[in-house]
Amino acid sequence: MDEIERFQSARWISPPEAIWRIYGFILNEIYPSVITLQLHLEDRQIISFQKSDNLTHIMNNDFKSKTMLTEFFNINRNNDKAKKLLYKEFPEHFVWNKRDKIWIPRKQCQIIGRIVTTNPIEGERYYLRLLLNHIRGPKSFEDLKTVNGVKTSSFHESALLYGLLESDNSLEQCLQEASLYQMPYTLRRLFATILVYCKLNNPKMLWNKFEIFLSEDYNKMNTVLSNLTIKTLQSVNSTLELMGNNINDYHLVDYNIDLNEDEK
Repeated sequence: MDEIERFQSARWISPPEAIWRIYGFILNEIYPSVITLQLHLEDRQIISFQKSDNLTHIMNNDFKSKTMLTEFFNINRNNDKAKKLLYKEFPEHFVWNKRDKIWIPRKQCQIIGRIVTTNPIEGERYYLRLLLNHIRGPKSFEDLKTVNGVKTSSFHESALLYGLLESDNSLEQCLQEASLYQMPYTLRRLFATILVYCKLNNPKMLWNKFEIFLSEDYNKMNTVLSNLTIKTLQSVNSTLELMGNNINDYHLVDYNIDLNEDEK
């Protein structure tokens, strides 16, 4: 098989892309730039090392354990400007130096920060991200677990005391963010996961708000409008049943998101 010939014969360029290339416009530049911010639980960061390295030395090397998040906490202890910022706002005012693993003040350019996404099924990591999106200037993981002088045992408990879980706002934000880049099938799995693992006050409200994103692939398949909701609900219900094999029996009717009698 001639892979080069196969690639050339299979490649197709649309007229807009052809014109774009003829005029020499930039094809893949993103402005403003987006930086991905690391997210990990305490002492759970990823550390890279060579096969021949001494593991004891690596474990005792503080520099190896430094990450964007740990240094975010460190700079908040001494920098008054940093204390006013959320973690996701940090790249707008500071630059991450990869070589020295340190945040330094930004002098030019515009950049946007995005914290690595998480799923509610991840538990504490999900609630850590929730806290980082709302609490300004935390100085440590323990600081995030302290609410009005009261030390909590988990990020989940801390989020409860901050009032971040009193409504479905955090889960709505989770779905809203995922709907920007997740494929509909993956989005339906996330919706099912939220139903199973999170305590929703009004699941039907979330369904009504995100149904258009959950059913986007069926809509593009020119599915009849009357069958669109049915197909989407059946897909979510199938995922719930698969989860039920390992936990309990879950169905959409348990969440007051079911079909009317005619649709059944």
